Amino acid sequence: MAKKTTVIGIGHEVIVISADNPKTYKFGKQGNYPGQLQEISSIAFSSAGNILVSDQCLNRISMFSGTGELILCFGTSHPKGKAPGEHCLNRPHGLAIDSHDQVYVADT
Repeated sequence: MAKKTTVIGIGHEVIVISADNPKTYKFGKQGNYPGQLQEISSIAFSSAGNILVSDQCLNRISMFSGTGELILCFGTSHPKGKAPGEHCLNRPHGLAIDSHDQVYVADT
């Protein structure tokens, strides 16, 4: 990914704007399947240039390559009326990644 890059999340789309490349590109298809998005709430970058996206509607975090290819997803919502289990998220709304690529998620 370019040194000076801006990434914006609007609805279900991620828009990538690079100072090194006059072309803007976007990715993100609306839906519930892995790699699809509904309501982007936060974006963060790994040291490798991967883009992490929190989706507060789908209760998950998706990791994409710098070109928008899905790498992995994690998190799930818990069934109503039952206690949350491991890996459950409830409207994640913030992401941070430290210098060791540890991911931190702000969740309600």
